[in-house]
This record gives sequence, C-alpha cells and structure tokens, in this order.
Amino acid sequence: MHKVKKLLLAMLAVVMLLGATPLFAELEGTWAGEGRGFFIYPAGIPSDTVYVFQRWEGVVRNGEFRGEWSDADGHSGKFRGRIILMSLTEAYCEGEWLWIDTSVDPPVIRARGPFNMTFYYRDEDETCSGNWFYNNVHRGTMR
Repeated sequence: MHKVKKLLLAMLAVVMLLGATPLFAELEGTWAGEGRGFFIYPAGIPSDTVYVFQRWEGVVRNGEFRGEWSDADGHSGKFRGRIILMSLTEAYCEGEWLWIDTSVDPPVIRARGPFNMTFYYRDEDETCSGNWFYNNVHRGTMR
C-alpha cells in the first residue's frame, strides 16, 4: 500500500507539472511598454536627467525576463529578472535594472537598482505593470 501512495503522488506531481507548462508558455514572448520616473546623474558626472524605462522592450523565456530600455534623450540601459511567483492569471518578476553610462570612454554598464513587474498574461490585452527603484528616493513605474 505504501508503494501505491508514492506512485500516486509521483503521478500527481507529473500531471501538475504538465498542466502548468501551457500556462507558462502563454507568458513567454516579447513584452514592451512605457515608463515614468527619472534619476539624476550621480555627483561628479555632468548634470542630466535620465528617464528610466521611458521606452522598454523585453522577452520572457524560461522564467527569465531580459530586455533594454531607453529615453528620448538617448540614455539607455538593460534589465534582467526572474519570474518568482505565478498564478493562473498573473506572473510576478523581480530583477535589477542597469544604466549605460556614456559620460566615460568606453561606456560603462552600471547597476542602479531593483525593479518588479507583474504580467497579466491571461488578460485580453496581455498587460503588465511594474516599479523601479533607485536609492529608495528616485523611482518610477512601467506599463
């Protein structure tokens, strides 16, 4: 009888895994949007404002979310994160955003802070919304 319970539990785990796979597949692909918020160059770098995530595009693949962002003034950066929670209708991602500092030659990619994004992948419009942080002072949103 004990072996039967183990076998049933193993079969149940396989069924649950197979059932979750199509949901994850619906999330995968390209996501793009716009954001609000800014940060000002750190002290010692020419005074300028960077509008983080003003335009962004990323790809969800195998539980990772990676992409690039830019603003109208030519500033840009990257972001990378992982899907850490998932339900039947939403997926939640946490990660880090980076800024490409072009005030030095060659340009340097600098880690700036965390971000989070919630994907509403079962909505008719497949929307998402998120937040980004910098020094807990400057922050913004993405959609």
